[in-house]
Amino acid sequence: QESYARPKGRKIAKITVTKLDAARGQLHTAIRLWFEGGDPVAIHTLASAAHEIVHALFKKKGLKGLAFDPPYVKADKRQHWASALKKPANFFKHARNEDTGASYEFDPALSILMMSASCKGLMNIGEPISMEALALTYWMVFANPAAFGTSEEFRKHPKIQFIQQLAAKSRDVYFREFEEAYKTGVLVFGATNLGTPRAPHVWKIPR
Repeated sequence: QESYARPKGRKIAKITVTKLDAARGQLHTAIRLWFEGGDPVAIHTLASAAHEIVHALFKKKGLKGLAFDPPYVKADKRQHWASALKKPANFFKHARNEDTGASYEFDPALSILMMSASCKGLMNIGEPISMEALALTYWMVFANPAAFGTSEEFRKHPKIQFIQQLAAKSRDVYFREFEEAYKTGVLVFGATNLGTPRAPHVWKIPR
């Protein structure tokens, strides 16, 4: 019987994937889909899967403060908080004994929380920061500047002003032009800290 996974006469090489590989792939795909206006259910399923892995790796290093255990949620409420955050992804992934006509009211903004938390987690455990993570982080900075409390030095940086001009465009155009600038060397990111103690994981500043 012919396999759909392995068409007759063709060899499909197996791949070896680590947990980090899986998390990065899921996260990067979720971010790309989000910028491109993709399906919100697919985005959230990928973002949640990535965050599950990143959260576990983060916790193993004795760290906390991602989406499931943020500092603004009291310790005795965190289990309930985490369970509530997991509900949409569980609904999307599992049928169990539910009626096939069951529905769920879902807020797509949760996907942004999961993706941002995963970016933070990967950076804070020392993983290289990806183009996708940088694009999302800077988009969030300019979408809600008051939440980040950026310094004047940061805001006046020529490359930061360039990214701000990109962020004034539509989401899909911003991402496409950010990626092009990254690939062509217009944006080469260093580690200069021009940021804020409230978000120390963010500031990879373009040279």
